[in-house]
Amino acid sequence: MNIKLLEKYTLQTFDTREQLIGILTYLGQLYGEDEPNQMKLPKIFTKQIIANYMGASRQHISRLCKQLEMEGVFEKDEHRFILNKKEIAHV
Repeated sequence: MNIKLLEKYTLQTFDTREQLIGILTYLGQLYGEDEPNQMKLPKIFTKQIIANYMGASRQHISRLCKQLEMEGVFEKDEHRFILNKKEIAHV
Protein backbone atom coordinates (compact mmCIF):
# COMPACT_ATOMS: atom_id res chain seq x y z
CA MET A 1 0.00 0.00 0.00
CA ASN A 2 2.85 2.40 0.80
CA ILE A 3 4.39 1.77 -2.61
CA LYS A 4 1.16 2.73 -4.38
CA LEU A 5 0.86 5.87 -2.29
CA LEU A 6 4.46 6.80 -3.02
CA GLU A 7 3.87 6.26 -6.75
CA LYS A 8 0.85 8.58 -6.62
CA TYR A 9 2.79 11.31 -4.80
CA THR A 10 5.71 10.96 -7.20
CA LEU A 11 3.36 11.28 -10.15
CA GLN A 12 2.01 14.51 -8.69
CA THR A 13 5.40 16.16 -9.13
CA PHE A 14 4.96 16.02 -12.92
CA ASP A 15 3.00 18.58 -14.91
CA THR A 16 -0.70 17.86 -15.41
CA ARG A 17 -0.24 16.56 -18.95
CA GLU A 18 2.33 13.98 -17.85
CA GLN A 19 0.21 13.11 -14.81
CA LEU A 20 -2.80 12.39 -17.00
CA ILE A 21 -0.82 10.19 -19.37
CA GLY A 22 0.83 8.42 -16.44
CA ILE A 23 -2.44 7.76 -14.66
CA LEU A 24 -4.20 6.54 -17.79
CA THR A 25 -1.25 4.25 -18.55
CA TYR A 26 -1.20 2.92 -14.99
CA LEU A 27 -4.95 2.27 -14.98
CA GLY A 28 -4.69 0.66 -18.40
CA GLN A 29 -2.02 -1.72 -17.15
CA LEU A 30 -4.09 -2.67 -14.11
CA TYR A 31 -7.60 -2.83 -15.54
CA GLY A 32 -7.45 -2.34 -19.29
CA GLU A 33 -7.56 -4.56 -22.32
CA ASP A 34 -4.02 -4.92 -23.64
CA GLU A 35 -3.80 -5.15 -27.43
CA PRO A 36 -0.69 -5.03 -29.65
CA ASN A 37 -0.95 -1.31 -30.47
CA GLN A 38 -3.51 -0.06 -27.98
CA MET A 39 -4.55 -0.23 -24.36
CA LYS A 40 -8.28 0.19 -23.73
CA LEU A 41 -9.51 1.36 -20.35
CA PRO A 42 -12.89 0.26 -19.01
CA LYS A 43 -15.75 2.75 -19.45
CA ILE A 44 -15.95 3.23 -15.68
CA PHE A 45 -12.92 5.55 -15.82
CA THR A 46 -14.59 8.82 -16.76
CA LYS A 47 -13.00 12.25 -16.98
CA GLN A 48 -14.62 13.11 -13.65
CA ILE A 49 -13.11 10.09 -11.91
CA ILE A 50 -9.68 10.84 -13.37
CA ALA A 51 -10.00 14.51 -12.37
CA ASN A 52 -10.95 13.56 -8.80
CA TYR A 53 -7.99 11.18 -8.56
CA MET A 54 -5.61 13.86 -9.84
CA GLY A 55 -7.11 16.66 -7.75
CA ALA A 56 -7.90 18.67 -10.89
CA SER A 57 -11.11 20.05 -12.31
CA ARG A 58 -13.05 18.08 -14.89
CA GLN A 59 -12.87 21.06 -17.24
CA HIS A 60 -9.07 21.10 -17.07
CA ILE A 61 -8.94 17.36 -17.75
CA SER A 62 -11.34 17.81 -20.68
CA ARG A 63 -9.06 20.43 -22.23
CA LEU A 64 -6.03 18.19 -21.76
CA CYS A 65 -7.91 15.25 -23.28
CA LYS A 66 -8.74 17.25 -26.39
CA GLN A 67 -5.10 18.27 -26.73
CA LEU A 68 -3.86 14.69 -26.28
CA GLU A 69 -6.44 13.38 -28.75
CA MET A 70 -5.17 15.88 -31.34
CA GLU A 71 -1.60 14.73 -30.66
CA GLY A 72 -2.61 11.10 -31.17
CA VAL A 73 -1.71 9.98 -27.64
CA PHE A 74 -5.16 8.48 -27.21
CA GLU A 75 -8.60 8.45 -28.69
CA LYS A 76 -12.06 8.33 -27.21
CA ASP A 77 -14.45 5.69 -28.41
CA GLU A 78 -17.84 5.14 -26.81
CA HIS A 79 -16.78 7.14 -23.74
CA ARG A 80 -13.65 5.12 -23.01
CA PHE A 81 -9.99 5.95 -23.30
CA ILE A 82 -7.92 4.08 -25.86
CA LEU A 83 -4.20 4.70 -25.45
CA ASN A 84 -1.91 4.40 -28.44
CA LYS A 85 1.10 2.49 -27.10
CA LYS A 86 3.48 3.93 -29.67
CA GLU A 87 2.64 7.48 -28.57
CA ILE A 88 2.71 6.91 -24.80
CA ALA A 89 6.14 5.28 -25.11
CA HIS A 90 7.54 8.71 -26.06
CA VAL A 91 6.21 10.39 -22.93
